[in-house]
Amino acid sequence: PVTPTLAWYVENVREIIDRVRGETGARLAILDLPPLGEDLSGEINGRVVEYNEALREVAAEAGVPVLPLHDRLVALLPEAHTPPPFEGRRDLMGSALVRRLVLRRSWDEVSVAHGLALLTDHVHLNDRAAAVIAELVADWLVGQGGTVITRGSPTRHPPSLGTDLPGAGGRAGGPARRLSPPGADRPR
Repeated sequence: PVTPTLAWYVENVREIIDRVRGETGARLAILDLPPLGEDLSGEINGRVVEYNEALREVAAEAGVPVLPLHDRLVALLPEAHTPPPFEGRRDLMGSALVRRLVLRRSWDEVSVAHGLALLTDHVHLNDRAAAVIAELVADWLVGQGGTVITRGSPTRHPPSLGTDLPGAGGRAGGPARRLSPPGADRPR
């Protein structure tokens, strides 16, 4: 095993970019890292900022856009929010799964039960935060000439994210939203 370091992270990101480029014809974009826990003044989030800076440098060198997940999520945190500290406890993950799978709570409700706004257990995103990823990716796809399909009809404009996402509004069951790569809507 290798002890994770910033240098090792950078090396791996470079290798992933090179490998995906070398083995596929895919256009690439990278999401930066979300916060770990919601206490932005904590040591762990200082490291997340450092790793995101390194990620942006590597991506810029490779000509790969970085989608600003971290900044978008930070902007959504309530101003007076005082979340519990991130302690790396695995029992919160177990609690989140029980609340979701047994008690049938939405991921947003799980977050609230844990004193969080965007994360279910300090690590995993809730529905609201996942919608940010969907929006960032949809915007990027549209910018690449791709098509975003919502409610069965293709559009070249990113739809508003909200109740059309599965799980939005606290309960699953809305129509699914499908993101298609550029050209996927064209006949073959």
